[in-house]
Amino acid sequence: LAFAASATASGCSGSTSYSWSFGDGVTSTQQNPGHSYPAAGTYSFTATAAGCSSTPSTVNVVVNVSPIMGTVSATPSTVCSGDNSQLSASATTSGYFQSSGGATWTDIAGTGTAVSGLLDDSEHNITIPSFVFNGITYTAGRVGMNGVLVLGSSAGEVSLTNATFPTAANSAGNIFLAPWWDDLDIQGGAAILTETVGNRFIVQWNNTAHNAATGGIDNVYFQIQMDLVTGGVYFVYQDVFWGNATLDAALSGTVGIQWANSAGNFILYSHNTASLTDGLVISFLPNSPSFAWSPVTFLDNPAISNPLATAVTATTTYTVTATAANGCAVQGTATVTVVPVDDGDPCTVDACSNGVASHTYTDTD
Repeated sequence: LAFAASATASGCSGSTSYSWSFGDGVTSTQQNPGHSYPAAGTYSFTATAAGCSSTPSTVNVVVNVSPIMGTVSATPSTVCSGDNSQLSASATTSGYFQSSGGATWTDIAGTGTAVSGLLDDSEHNITIPSFVFNGITYTAGRVGMNGVLVLGSSAGEVSLTNATFPTAANSAGNIFLAPWWDDLDIQGGAAILTETVGNRFIVQWNNTAHNAATGGIDNVYFQIQMDLVTGGVYFVYQDVFWGNATLDAALSGTVGIQWANSAGNFILYSHNTASLTDGLVISFLPNSPSFAWSPVTFLDNPAISNPLATAVTATTTYTVTATAANGCAVQGTATVTVVPVDDGDPCTVDACSNGVASHTYTDTD
């Protein structure tokens, strides 16, 4: 990403000079510097003239990540004319998309393991079965009474004051799942429980109060379900009402997921909005790229990751393009080679089997 800017000195003497700070530790004194960002974020620069500093100006830079292409193959890669070859491509991409459904309330109140020493605004380290979130495998986390699970953390706090995304408000870490980030409390006997049920690891906030819900008659119940196979994240809500109109349904809370403290690396479902309902399921599913193969010759379906090249009669090099939801793309190639059979000798019988040509000499006398 290249920047260009100019500054006019006012009330200062001397020639204009420039000082750029890109926000990632890199600086420049060029007037029109170029710089490449490895990640999204907010970066500021300041232009100075003879020791008089301008007011810093801020520019938002969103850097989208391309998919990572895995193996691209043709099996078999060498065929006889008229035979088939199975093409295959794999690619991974970062981020998630929001959906609904995909889970139901699975109550672990009677079977789950309760975190010990639960207090108002407390945090606790838990063990997580191997769970892949945004391409990184986590086996531990730090869960807060205030409705947040920070992945990969073993220290720090979950703030009692919720925030919009992106945020670094939780000193426990910037990679977290927030089914209901609010100033929650233990009044009435709250519990946080964990259990693996099938291929889902569940973290459940049970009988949870709010620090300000003094007039409430009920407590709330909600959980995170983490799919250990697909990497999907599900927020499931059984009861979202304390009986306090200023707090119910996450009116004073934040709901969403964040995989980095930078622009484009989070999904904010709601912030200080009464967005929740009893029985609601919010799902966050890993992005998967789309595939397009070219040319389409001999292919049964060029828009899937593994099309079949059928009855191939000519050597063909296929290019597959994997495109992420953000529009970034990556390519790979695979070649299906058709072996020549006819050797041009009238005294041989030509044949082909399993991609191997054979020539049998015959005596014409």
